[in-house]
Amino acid sequence: IPTRQEEDCEASERKSKNNFETPLFPVKGAIFDLDQTLVDSSLADEKRKKGLWEEVYELIPHFTVYPGIVEALTAIREKGINVCIVTSSPSIYCGKVLGHFGIPHDFKVCYHDTERRKPDPQPFEKALSQMGLNAEDVFAFGDKAEDAIGASGAGIDNAACVWGIDEYKKNSALEKHAQYVLSDPSGILRCLGL
Repeated sequence: IPTRQEEDCEASERKSKNNFETPLFPVKGAIFDLDQTLVDSSLADEKRKKGLWEEVYELIPHFTVYPGIVEALTAIREKGINVCIVTSSPSIYCGKVLGHFGIPHDFKVCYHDTERRKPDPQPFEKALSQMGLNAEDVFAFGDKAEDAIGASGAGIDNAACVWGIDEYKKNSALEKHAQYVLSDPSGILRCLGL
């Protein structure tokens, strides 16, 4: 029996809310956190915390997209699966990052788009509304416990993406709330059966 850390999404099945195995398809939407899930923006962490957004914008060209992310999101969209970015960052910042790196997406839910932020499920519920989908049709990916808690609270199966930071090691809540733990971006497509 694999440990939780070794568990990875299989192409044909995933855990449901009741812990029974169910077919993965049809997944119609995928939700992604932005920072430390799609891009390494850690060099701007202190400036982001202080709200120094003009200085953060100047650092965006120095961020790094994790290997395989653009290709994975492109493949997802080519299969007709909607991609929504859910971030606690402002919309201007999110748009600049997505645009600079050409990260494919259909929708985004940012800081000012909801009254409550992650770990509250409201941003994930807004994403479902934008995509016109039900929770059971969507899978979410994020690097922090707040992503897993928010997605789970909205009824969305999710995976913890631990390639960006050591949040997984620091926060057991991430493992507690995420159905899967992915150590590299290649697991994204396996989670969606692609």
